[in-house]
Amino acid sequence: MGGDGTLNEVVDGVTGEDGRPRAAVGALLTGRGRDAARTLGLPRDPHRAVERLVHGGEARRDLGLVRRGSGRRYFVTVAGAGFDAVVAARAAAIPGRGTIPYLRAVAASLRAHRPWALSLAVDGAPAR
Repeated sequence: MGGDGTLNEVVDGVTGEDGRPRAAVGALLTGRGRDAARTLGLPRDPHRAVERLVHGGEARRDLGLVRRGSGRRYFVTVAGAGFDAVVAARAAAIPGRGTIPYLRAVAASLRAHRPWALSLAVDGAPAR
């Protein structure tokens, strides 16, 4: 039970070094935006989400993998580096739930943002 970040922490924690799951994950997503609930097709209503968790079946999902130096991190639905963390910190300080606080945080963060380089590979090949 938690937000999208909590879901990603759990997914990374139950995924072995080889990328294979060591446990199934069930989620009651209660965060501000609940983007993962929308992306994964999970009910946003808490009562329906509990019902689905108790009576629903398993579904396999692709995971993403981020490597930085010797570290690695698995994630589901979305990964961000830098800008989204700044936005999330700003949004947490803005009262309210949903899209509006995030849009306000994005607008405030754009002014101070400076890009940085990264490389992206999909299935082991450089992305174009």
